Parts: sequence; C-alpha cells; structure tokens
Amino acid sequence: MSSTATQPDETTLLRALVALQIAERQDRSSGEAGCPSELVLADAGVALADIAALTGRKYETVKTTVRRAREASAEKPSKKKAEDG
Repeated sequence: MSSTATQPDETTLLRALVALQIAERQDRSSGEAGCPSELVLADAGVALADIAALTGRKYETVKTTVRRAREASAEKPSKKKAEDG
C-alpha cells in the first residue's frame, strides 16, 4: 500500500464528516472514551494515506492506530452481548 495521499471524492469526505459527528455524539452521550478518529475515518472509507494527510500524522502511525483500535474493539465484548447473556 502506498503512502502517497490521493484526492478523496466528495462522497467519501461527507461520509467521513458524518461518521465523526456521530462518533462524537455517541461519546458524549455514553460518557466513555470512544474509538480514535483515525478508525472512524477508515471505517467511513477514507484511505489511510488521506487520513494521515488530514490529521498531520505519519502514514505508519495512522496504520498502527487503526490496527490497534480494531484489535481492541474485537477483544471487547459488545454491550448487546453482555445484556443478552
């Protein structure tokens, strides 16, 4: 995967902005720390190189942040499962 930033299309950017707003609102309402913005953007379809450019972070740092956040969320049991069990 190249670390060269591309020009994201308008749909991807709009999706990313909405995803960030939703994540921020959920964080405020739950009172808990949410997932990193890098993960929210990646899940919204923004390329890692674009996330690095948008956040001013190195590509490898963004890649590591997203990987670790995904690993952490996979290890955490969901609230739904906890409520059902």
